[in-house]
Amino acid sequence: MTLEEYISKINQRFQLGNATEHTFRGDLQTLLESIVPKVSATNEPKRIACGAPDYVLTKNDIPVGFIEAKDIGDRDLEGKKKTDFKPTKEQRFRVFLTNSLEEGTTELETSFAGWLSTEANEANKIKKDTPVMVVLGNPPYAVSSTNKSDWIQNLIADYKKNLKEKNIQPLSDDYIKFIRFGQHFIDKNKSGVLAFITNNSFLDGIIHRQMRKHLLESFDEIYVLDLHGNSKKKETLADGTPDQNVFDIMQGVSINIFVKTGEKQKNELAKIFHFDLMGNRELKFDFLEQNSLKSIKWKTLKTLSPNYFFVPKDFEGIKIYS
Repeated sequence: MTLEEYISKINQRFQLGNATEHTFRGDLQTLLESIVPKVSATNEPKRIACGAPDYVLTKNDIPVGFIEAKDIGDRDLEGKKKTDFKPTKEQRFRVFLTNSLEEGTTELETSFAGWLSTEANEANKIKKDTPVMVVLGNPPYAVSSTNKSDWIQNLIADYKKNLKEKNIQPLSDDYIKFIRFGQHFIDKNKSGVLAFITNNSFLDGIIHRQMRKHLLESFDEIYVLDLHGNSKKKETLADGTPDQNVFDIMQGVSINIFVKTGEKQKNELAKIFHFDLMGNRELKFDFLEQNSLKSIKWKTLKTLSPNYFFVPKDFEGIKIYS
């Protein structure tokens, strides 16, 4: 069902003159399941802790949203009248506007805008006091980073120790700072998952070797799904056709999942699992849609000093050339 078809259908029902809120429920359910792929909309679901929402949206058997429906003409959009769906306690939506790469500080007061102070203070509470178990996203890739607070600079210094290369500027890229940011919070919690899709240059860059070592020391398992697509390297398939990026960018990317359970021994390095995915964009999208962490046939990599590469390498002749 398209949005135009939905509007036409409920208009027909409304014109009958005897329709109620429940008259339109089936049409909204059909619309939701038509426009949101692989999401099921259940009308009048069972009562849950926060009440009885009119719909529950589920994907892979996991609730991803709730809907409180209103009748046509009902102006009580804020739910001030009686509703069967109530939050378990009075609280705001737990999404905050903040610069993640700045340290959580003491309470901020500003005359510029009261809401801005409130937003910053709420975000700072999360940064300072709340256990963070999952960090995920698609951080920006910006080698000329403007995020240069002392806090993140001190954290990123761990990735730059004992490097003798003349140019280590790429280690100040925002995406690397975000990986260090996420690692910091998972380490602080002593367990959790960091999952980012990022620039893939850190997988085998020579100057990134301390970064890789630091990640291996911190996490228990690391999964790297290398999506390639680096037009700068002119990556091609076996038949010579260009490998395509999943984004409209020149830099190759990878999906990186870092798992910390707290069970690894202190001097033990993480197990690292790798999978190469090359081809056109549609092939990559289809693969990602149809597979999961469990179904992918990962290759276990050897993590050898001093470079600790996160990509497959042939070390058969290393003794000859060393």
